[in-house]
Amino acid sequence: MQACCSVSSSVFLLALLAVFTLGSGIPLHASADEEGVTPSHNHASAEVEGATHHHDGDLLLFPAITGTHLNVPVPGLRQNELMPEVNIFYSTDHERLRFLAEFLLNSDEHEMERLQLGWLVQPMATLWIGRFHNPLGFWNSEHHHGAFMQTTISRPGIIAFEDEGGVLPTHVAGLLAEGTLDRDRGSVNYAFGIGKGPNLESELEPVNILEFRNGGRLAASARLSYRPVDDSAVEFGGFAGYTRIPVAGGTIDEADQTVAGVFYNVETEKLRLVAEGFYVSNRLTGSAPTNRAAFTAGYLQAEYQAYASWTLFGRLEGTSGAKNNAYLDLNQGYMTERAMAGARFEVGRNQALKLELSRNERQDDTRFNQLSLQWSMVYP
Repeated sequence: MQACCSVSSSVFLLALLAVFTLGSGIPLHASADEEGVTPSHNHASAEVEGATHHHDGDLLLFPAITGTHLNVPVPGLRQNELMPEVNIFYSTDHERLRFLAEFLLNSDEHEMERLQLGWLVQPMATLWIGRFHNPLGFWNSEHHHGAFMQTTISRPGIIAFEDEGGVLPTHVAGLLAEGTLDRDRGSVNYAFGIGKGPNLESELEPVNILEFRNGGRLAASARLSYRPVDDSAVEFGGFAGYTRIPVAGGTIDEADQTVAGVFYNVETEKLRLVAEGFYVSNRLTGSAPTNRAAFTAGYLQAEYQAYASWTLFGRLEGTSGAKNNAYLDLNQGYMTERAMAGARFEVGRNQALKLELSRNERQDDTRFNQLSLQWSMVYP
């Protein structure tokens, strides 16, 4: 009965927000399109497709309210939860100097997710210093913490954030070089990062950039992708990374992690397909004999814009080699399998309502179904 009431409250609150949005007629200061943020079935990251930089800077707020219900109790998760949050994104530039900050605040945490100071080396190349999103693959480079900019509510398990069951370093503090090389037949996008990665306690803990605590040792990664000039809706590429992850407690002292993978993204007027494959090898050292724990993981996501305001989506995720994997056994909350489907309804130009239904399996062999509802927006 309590679970039912909690879910009903979540649904009621989201419905109330939708009714207020549709019925109030209160204009916002600027639409998302005017800021360059175009919500559709091909959402990009805010700073890439986001607001045009002005000398006085650009401030974007990404509030969201997410309600979830699990059909069974799951260790470490609330069976019923209503999570309000706001993501504050700020960027500015002055001549060749660039600055970017992203701060996430919700009832569970407040964290400076990204804090980057950059120098425009060339018109299409920037060198950054600070805490950034590790350029491991497509999703982690394309999507960040602003819920509105992501078509779905959830991220794929293999690229989940460190404190949400993630097993890869999604944040790194150090140096990042990124840019684009234009060629006759297309463009090559690149990103190279090196710095300090996470450490592993009960979960992965990245560097707290404001206090420069937590975090582990060397982390390095590279990402290359190609866009044909005659088909800008296609992007494909590969990536690789190496991270030394200190492990607290137990017989394992460190995991030397090597990651390699490929991705493919294609968009048409109505349909988008995204696929990524990861090979992850971990060399575990400590008081016990050295052990190697490797696994492969991947996902395929489809998004279909059924009507002007409606997008239907689904995602299949899988992991091979997870059973009795010594590294994954240190991360019991890792999502090994998921089948998910949902819908997104855009309210005007800068708000969205989302619904997700999923069947999930974790590393600890827990199986559960999940219902998620979310309201999100970008302001202004």
